[in-house]
Amino acid sequence: MTFDQLLLPFIWVLNGFLLLLYLAAENIITLALLPGMFILWRDAPAAQRPWMGSAAVLSLAASLFSPVVVGLWLILMAYGSILAVRLEKFNPEALSWRVISGIAAYALIGLGFDLYQALSPALVDPYGTFAQGKGYLDVIISLAVFLGPLGFIGLLVQALFAHPPMTGTPEEIIYTVRTRGNE
Repeated sequence: MTFDQLLLPFIWVLNGFLLLLYLAAENIITLALLPGMFILWRDAPAAQRPWMGSAAVLSLAASLFSPVVVGLWLILMAYGSILAVRLEKFNPEALSWRVISGIAAYALIGLGFDLYQALSPALVDPYGTFAQGKGYLDVIISLAVFLGPLGFIGLLVQALFAHPPMTGTPEEIIYTVRTRGNE
């Protein structure tokens, strides 16, 4: 057995490690999104976990296949949602549903954007009849990619600041309102 043959298994292990390192660097956005999606799934009420799991899978797929900007927005949405759900004291379950639907909707927008980019060359019209319509569609899709997350973040902020801080539990507030402060 020669020295080169002895080194061969170590070279294979090193090659495998370098491949994993390359894949991690190539998919850094998805790796950054993964803990946020896991925390949202873990903190969701039991009835909402299957829905959050589906939204997480959609968002991870969108971060893998869509342009980089979609993954960056999803990271911002996920970690902003974690913060908002933890700060929400009035109705965290309703906010959790809003988070699930917003993240899933934006993931579908990202996947749809990727599908549109893949099919866009097939939409070329040799006579130029639909060129203006394709231009409008490009603008609408671009606006959805960039304005969708801003609307979502606006909904999170609205959920946190739309109602005044509570002076007691929701049950105590309801009791006080119903009895008009009289015992």
